[in-house]
Amino acid sequence: MSTISPFNTAQPKESANNQGGVDPLEFLKGDARTYTENLLSDWYANMLHLQKNKKKTCEHHKANMLRLLRHASVPPWGLKKDHVTRFFESRTNQQTGQPLSTSTVAVYCSSFRSFQAFALELDRVNEIVRQFGVRPAEFITEENSIGVKKEKSGWSPKSWALTDEQIDMIDQQFRYEITVNVINLRPNSLFCRKISSIHHHLKESEMNSVPAVPTTDQAVLPKII
Repeated sequence: MSTISPFNTAQPKESANNQGGVDPLEFLKGDARTYTENLLSDWYANMLHLQKNKKKTCEHHKANMLRLLRHASVPPWGLKKDHVTRFFESRTNQQTGQPLSTSTVAVYCSSFRSFQAFALELDRVNEIVRQFGVRPAEFITEENSIGVKKEKSGWSPKSWALTDEQIDMIDQQFRYEITVNVINLRPNSLFCRKISSIHHHLKESEMNSVPAVPTTDQAVLPKII
């Protein structure tokens, strides 16, 4: 049985996934490891060359996914919502009991959503089902980030000091939500309010050139290229 992903026929370098000398995929062996490495490499290439993200942003996203996989000790197609919850719980400061900051959780969620959107494309889902007899499912959803969204609603735009990397991640999340809503044919007032909110915050920070967003009644669904 061939296990090399059809989207990347080259054998990945094992060292490319090492973090500080530790192999984050040591729990995977044989076919599962080969396919996982190729899947991660394909995702990285997609972010870098097709989505035109900066190399540093792509590396950050990949490192975040490797942390999640290492903690869950399952291949990507075995990830569940509970794995994400337990991952965030494990990052709690053991001495103070202080959880991760909202901004840090948001960055992790951005990485997870990016990988999930790539891995759950139909051709990849079918390939995984054929190879391993398992259909991957969503592991990062609205429920996972509900706490993050509640916290964000209280932020003041004046307190924002966005870095280039944060702006890239916000833009990526913005495009992801557009894609999901268009595919699911669920354009609604809540979605439009999200668009307006994102543009409002960016306009109040460094992104003064962001054009005004039309009202809900005037909003037109964007074309997905």
